[in-house]
Amino acid sequence: MDKSRRQLGLFSVLLIIISTIIIALIMYTLTLDKIHDIALLKLIGARNRVIVGLILQQALLMGAFGYALAW
Repeated sequence: MDKSRRQLGLFSVLLIIISTIIIALIMYTLTLDKIHDIALLKLIGARNRVIVGLILQQALLMGAFGYALAW
C-alpha cells in the first residue's frame, strides 16, 4: 500500500514537471512569434495601444485555454 502511494506520488510529480516543460516551450514559441509581430508592427508605425492590445489578447486566450484544459 505504501509503495503504491509513493509510486503514485512520483508519477504525479513527473507529470507536473513534464507538463510545465511542455507549457514553457509552447509559451516560448508563441512569444517568439509575437516578438516578430511586434517588431513588424513597430516598423510599420503601429501605435503602442495596438501592440498592447495584441499582447493582452494572446495572454487572455492562453489563460482561457489553460484554464479550460485544466478543468
